[in-house]
Amino acid sequence: MKLKKSLLAVLALAFGVAESNAAYNTLITVAGGTFGAGTNFKGQAAPGVKMGTTEVNWTEFQTIRSAANFDISTVGSGNSSTAPVENINWYTAVKWCNAASLANSLAPVYYTGTLGITALTSTGTVATATVPSGHKLATGNWVSVTGATPVGYNLLRTVTVTNGTQFTYQTVVSGTATATSATAKVIYITGEVVPLVDATAAGYRLPTEKEWEWSAWGGVSSGTYTYSGSNTASAVAWTRDNQPTPGAGAQAVGGKSANELGFRDMSGNVFEWIFDDATPLYGRRVRGGGWTTDATASRTMNRGYRDPAKIEAGFGFRVSTNP
Repeated sequence: MKLKKSLLAVLALAFGVAESNAAYNTLITVAGGTFGAGTNFKGQAAPGVKMGTTEVNWTEFQTIRSAANFDISTVGSGNSSTAPVENINWYTAVKWCNAASLANSLAPVYYTGTLGITALTSTGTVATATVPSGHKLATGNWVSVTGATPVGYNLLRTVTVTNGTQFTYQTVVSGTATATSATAKVIYITGEVVPLVDATAAGYRLPTEKEWEWSAWGGVSSGTYTYSGSNTASAVAWTRDNQPTPGAGAQAVGGKSANELGFRDMSGNVFEWIFDDATPLYGRRVRGGGWTTDATASRTMNRGYRDPAKIEAGFGFRVSTNP
C-alpha cells in the first residue's frame, strides 16, 4: 500500500534541508564533514545522510507493518498514537525499514544473500535455483532479480516457492526473450539474522552510529551542547527525571525543542536502535537515552548497546536514507 505524501516542508537550515517523506515523517538532509573535539569520533569523516525529524511513532509503525508476509505483525506498542513505537527489537526495526521501502516503491536496503538463477522464461517467468541455508526464502518473500542475460528482467516481486528450490514470479515487468542466467537478491523479511546491506539502494534503513551522532550534534565539527540542541536536558529530552507524572512513559514525538538542524528527540523519549554492532561488546548500538533512564543516558556523547533480540519498553528507532 502506497501512502500519501506529506506536503514539502522548506526549512532554512545552516547544514540541513528538510523534505517530504512518503513513509512516515519529514526527512532532513545533513551534509557530511569531519568530527571534531568533544565527539566520540574526533578526526574521523562524518558521512552525509537523510534522517527522520522524529522517531517513528506508533501510528506510523502500525501502518507500515500491515505489509503482507513480514513477521512484524505481533510486536511493538505505543504509549499513545503519536508516541514513538517501543517494545521492538533490532531485527524488527530493520525489517520494518524494508517493509516501508516496499510500501513506497523504493529498493529495500537489507537482504539475506544472493542466489544464482539457472533459467528464466518469459512465460510465467519461472526461475530455478538452489536456496542456501539461512536465506529463509518462502512463499510471499521478495526477491530482486538483476544481471539477467539478455537484459529486461530487472524485477522486484514477491515469489511463490515450490520445494524450496523453485520460485515463480507473480508478474513479468519486462522482457520477452528467455534469459539463461541472473542473480536473485533475497529481501530480508523474516527471522532474526543480521542482513547484508545494499549500500546503493534508495530505501529506508537504520542510521549508522556516525550518521546518528553527527546529526545529533547538529552537523557541526565539535560537540556544542551536552544534549542534542541544548545544555538543559528538559528543554530537548523526555527522561525519567521530567515525566509529566511518575511513570508516564514515552511522550508524543516532537514535543521538545529541536536541535540546530531541526531534529527532535535525539536526546530522550526512547533509545534508538542503530545499525552498527557494538564490537567488542555483544549487541547492537543504541543511542539517545529515553524515558526509562535519567538524563545522563540522554547526553549526545553517551553510547549504549543491547542484545538485538531483546524486546523492552523504552527502545524504538528513527530511519534514514542515503543523501
